[in-house]
Parts: sequence; structure tokens; C-alpha cells
Amino acid sequence: MMRAQNTALARFYGLPKVNNEGTPPGLSYDSKVLQFMDWQWLFRRLNFLTPNSATTVSSSTQLLGKGVSLLSRGVMVSFDVMSFFVAIPRSLTVETIELILRDKYYETENRPRHAQLLKFCLKLYFKFDGKIYEQVKGTPMGSPITGLIAEAVL
Repeated sequence: MMRAQNTALARFYGLPKVNNEGTPPGLSYDSKVLQFMDWQWLFRRLNFLTPNSATTVSSSTQLLGKGVSLLSRGVMVSFDVMSFFVAIPRSLTVETIELILRDKYYETENRPRHAQLLKFCLKLYFKFDGKIYEQVKGTPMGSPITGLIAEAVL
């Protein structure tokens, strides 16, 4: 028999970010809600999609290890994407993950299930001022899969 557990809604909050003017409020999910949606399971299944990306490095040492060199007058620039986690459209997230799954995941029967679970997990609801709302853009703050989604979309 199925029954609901850990059904608390996400907490809506706003934190002022000095360097990111106009940042929308975020949604915070406690560990019980994250466990209920089983982000960890989905993260483990999709984690292999991004580690060997040609456009991703985790440190300057890793960048040098890839053999990247600059001309003597060259300049390396690093950009910070403003409010990226809260601005990723849900449709772009699902489309990107589906494309990468087609390229890298050979179990064709499970591909649609992973995409369907991602769509389900991205349907996020919160309560504010006594009303229930749906978050239509962005990824859940505190979720293990948020970084993976952002890296895949970039």
C-alpha cells in the first residue's frame, strides 16, 4: 500500500545578494523533502553525463592539464553566470538531459524513465502567504542534482 510521507512544502525565502542585484527569491528544501523526491538516486543515475565534458574544468590545474595555452598577449577571462540556478527553464533542463542521455546512455528502455523522473522532480511547489504556488523556472536549492543540471545546460 502506498502512502505519502514527508509531505512538507518547500520554504520560500529571500536572501539579499550584494553582488547579484535583482536575484529572485529561492526555495529551500529540507533533507526530508529531498529524500522523498529521491534526488540522490536520480543524481547517481545521471552523474556520468557531465564529468568528461570538453568545456568543463574544476580547477586551474585541471585546465593546464588539458594543454590549454595562451599567446603572450592572451588574456583568460572567467565569467560568473548571474542567478543561473534559479533561472534555468524547466523545458531546457529536460531537453538537454534527454539529448545527453541519447548520446551517452545505452540502456534505451530506461532513458524515457530517467527523463520522466526528472520532469516529475522538477515540479516544485511552495506555500507563501497561505497560498500554494508552483516554481516554474530554476532548480531546487540544496538538491544534489542542481549542479549537474547547470553544468549540462551550460
